[in-house]
Amino acid sequence: MPTNNNVRLERLLLGEDANWVDRWRAPKGLRAVATGLLVVVMIGSVGALVNGTGGTALVWAHLMYLPLILAAAAFRVNGGIAAALVAGFILAWISTDNS
Repeated sequence: MPTNNNVRLERLLLGEDANWVDRWRAPKGLRAVATGLLVVVMIGSVGALVNGTGGTALVWAHLMYLPLILAAAAFRVNGGIAAALVAGFILAWISTDNS
């Protein structure tokens, strides 16, 4: 007779009855598109904030860690690297002094 943990592991591996953490960490379909769009919007918003507040010389550039963490958590290493490259190009494009 299978134990409760074995049944839960089997359901998790088969994609059935996954809890919210597992669905969040491995988005599929529309959830993946929405998470990707959220990451892109967050990167753009932080880039605009950094540009509007004086450039990368101030502490606001560190807010870029938030979308990078979200991308890495949701899309694993490849998503984190892709988001980091986009964020790096955006922050490199912004000058250190916009005054």
